Amino acid sequence: MSIMELIVSPITDCKVCADSVNLVLKKLGAPVMTNLYYNTIKILLQRMSSVLIDRDALIKLLSILHSCRLANKEVLKSLGMSKEMAIERGLRLVTVLAFVFPNHFGEEQTLTLLIRLLTLVTENLQPAVLTALTYIGKAKPIGQYQVPLMGILVPHCQNMLVTGTPKQGKEAIRCLYTNMTPATRLQTFSQVVEALKANLEPGNSSYRTSIVGLGHIAYLMPEEFRNEMRGIVSQKVVKELLVNPPRTDDDRYKNPDPWCEEDDLPEITRAMIAGLKTTVRWLLGLKSDYKSASKTFKMLTAFVETGGGFINAKVDFSEAEKSWLRLAAGSAMLKICEQKGVGDQFTAAQFCTLSKLMNDEVVEVRNRFATKLHRGLARGIPHKCLPLDFMGFYALGGYEMDRKQRSLLKGFMLSDVSKRREYIKGLLVSASERATEQLPHIMPDYMLVFSVPVLTHSPRYTSYMDQDELSQIKDCLWFVLEPLILKNESYSFGFYKSLIERMKNHVDSLEPENEEVNSKMYAVCDIALGLILQRSTSFEMKDYPSEPRIPPMYFKRHEDPFFSNARSYLPPDMQYAAPKKAGIPISVVSETAKRQGRKLKRECQALDEHGNVSIDAQPMDATQTRLEIPGIQTETDDEEPAPKTLRLTRRSAAAAAAATASLKPTEVSVSSPVQTDPPPNGTEVQGETITGEIQEMETEEVVGIPELEASTCADTDEMVVLSGLEEVEEEEEMPELPLQVPLPLNEEIQVEDEEPKASSRRGRPRKTEHTKIVSLPPDEGRSLRTRSGVTTRGRGKI
Repeated sequence: MSIMELIVSPITDCKVCADSVNLVLKKLGAPVMTNLYYNTIKILLQRMSSVLIDRDALIKLLSILHSCRLANKEVLKSLGMSKEMAIERGLRLVTVLAFVFPNHFGEEQTLTLLIRLLTLVTENLQPAVLTALTYIGKAKPIGQYQVPLMGILVPHCQNMLVTGTPKQGKEAIRCLYTNMTPATRLQTFSQVVEALKANLEPGNSSYRTSIVGLGHIAYLMPEEFRNEMRGIVSQKVVKELLVNPPRTDDDRYKNPDPWCEEDDLPEITRAMIAGLKTTVRWLLGLKSDYKSASKTFKMLTAFVETGGGFINAKVDFSEAEKSWLRLAAGSAMLKICEQKGVGDQFTAAQFCTLSKLMNDEVVEVRNRFATKLHRGLARGIPHKCLPLDFMGFYALGGYEMDRKQRSLLKGFMLSDVSKRREYIKGLLVSASERATEQLPHIMPDYMLVFSVPVLTHSPRYTSYMDQDELSQIKDCLWFVLEPLILKNESYSFGFYKSLIERMKNHVDSLEPENEEVNSKMYAVCDIALGLILQRSTSFEMKDYPSEPRIPPMYFKRHEDPFFSNARSYLPPDMQYAAPKKAGIPISVVSETAKRQGRKLKRECQALDEHGNVSIDAQPMDATQTRLEIPGIQTETDDEEPAPKTLRLTRRSAAAAAAATASLKPTEVSVSSPVQTDPPPNGTEVQGETITGEIQEMETEEVVGIPELEASTCADTDEMVVLSGLEEVEEEEEMPELPLQVPLPLNEEIQVEDEEPKASSRRGRPRKTEHTKIVSLPPDEGRSLRTRSGVTTRGRGKI
């Protein structure tokens, strides 16, 4: 155990560590290929032990740097490079080693050599030395174990804050904060703040350095200087610098080009950019000041929209200055949105405004903003990165005409999608309950949801009937859908289909009453659905790890809770239909024909005084309503329309008898074929009487009216012909459809059956059919109970 402690100790020398590793390996057996245990442990020990860098190696490296600083010809000749290049590359190496092996720099001799470099190198290289000291202090503050050295370091840093460059001031603040103890930190930084406040004058040579330094102090120590920083930021930075910048004719940038290097900008413009960053750092330090966050977002949004055109400047900004101000404001908004609390205060309108930088007219702005976006999305997934909303910005990459920039955006997008999928796989392995709650905030599939409002409010999308613009929207959607559909092992067609349908049943949250904007949004959804139908290789409706959710920040629920948007908002040439292999009744086509059919059907239905479909209908005159049985000929007027024949079925005798018990007001009597007396109401029955044996029936027997199944009769004046009264061996039912049956009043009809058939299909004789008399009493309140149990009065709907 003591040997392993030596190996893992961060301050072990290379020689001691190597000897300890060899002792451990000797106890594992022979070093042969079959000894898998030996080989595995050897690889692990080599990775965890420090066998290259130790205290002696670092002292040797720093000594070489000092020799290069003194222009030692032998050393420079052995290195094969100039003095400046050797010092620069050496400091870079020191910085990397301080980040990886900070504990090896803890020796007094090592720190002394490193701090002495602050006075030997140029001001451009001093920030690298301060950065290395900051990394060392994160492992263990220098002020805790090397107090004399800290007494040398503090004056150097204070001097850089007062007279140095903004880069020096930034690294000096970080170095002091990391290496000082909490007891001495407040006193030292109080002196620093007072010195920086004295330099907050536009004419001061350290004006920009003071702004940068105060911003970092406000971020690192927000509570210690809360009141002071609020006054400095609101009065000195925002009011006097950002809103009313003291610009003169000398501050005008003469070059008319839309872009330039930052070093070529006027000093006051660079101070404004630093002021934007300082405001953001102060806000991030507060973390929960929502009111200040809302005001900051409004100011930054104005910079993004106008590039500084809204401010009260005596001298107008050049195009290059406006480009830099737009970029700085957009980057500042992204930085705020990484912080929970204050970052959640941005609105949907500000979100859409910020997305315009993805299609800025200056390619350098697009490039740098996309890089900032990618860094924000990739940093600290899922809690320290930008929200998933900003993945929707990548949809605007479909508008990009520069091939290099488009390729860069696609690489960024694929990287962000891949990192989130890897995180989700690890999250699902743990199978915790919180995993499913986090998925909607991590899943890259929701990039489609956030792309829809971004594209809807894009300045390049003005009409949902313009096919050229819709074609561009299609390219934008496919830009983000391609990695989600084709390169997704867990792709679910049902999930994306449900997402699009739910979005289409909402309205735009920014302008919910604007039909034009809503139609533009619905057209984007139709294009997305069409792309999914066209490009999907699998149409499985399998479950997805997360239920589809629609963010209420960008989509508002429709006023009608039962609203279902089935209309297509695309021109006819751009409408799609689901392929046959999809096996689902879904399409993106016009619903005009369907709506017209539903309208006609509603017009055919009877409505009550409230406009609802009525099940009680008043009958027409009894003479216009008849029941006619095949085989019985009745007198009809030539002017009347031909009756419509409907196929009906009859139940067995037992079912008919059971139905008769529930039809008390209506009686159906069966008479023998030799009866010649006319019906009681004097109605003559025409046609020949069929004679034959009546089996299993008496002369007067009450039976039920057979149940009826038929289609709806739109015209109530038509006569209904009942057929199929024969009893069949196997019951054959037609689909249940609504039926309007006109029933006669005060009328008796004598029915004569057709000539009986000899046998059925299986050779068994059928029961001989017979004459029936249907008697319907003249009671207006009589009722007929249908199979579904709905009672209809007079002529109603069965």
